[in-house]
Amino acid sequence: MDVYTSSASQTIKRDRIFKKGSGWFFDTREGINMGPFPDQSSAELEMVNYVRSMRSNFRRAANH
Repeated sequence: MDVYTSSASQTIKRDRIFKKGSGWFFDTREGINMGPFPDQSSAELEMVNYVRSMRSNFRRAANH
C-alpha cells in the first residue's frame, strides 16, 4: 500500500514499515532495517526523511 508521494512524484511503500518487538522499523532498498522508532507514524516520517536525504545526495553526486 502506498503511504506518501514525494515532490518528485515517486511513491514510498507502506509495506517497508514493520513492527518488531516493541519498536517500529522500515527497510531500505539496500536491505537495511532502520529503527527502532516508538510508533508507526514516527517510522513513516523517518522513512520519508531518509528517502529525501538519499535523493538529495544522489542529485548532488550527479551534478559533480
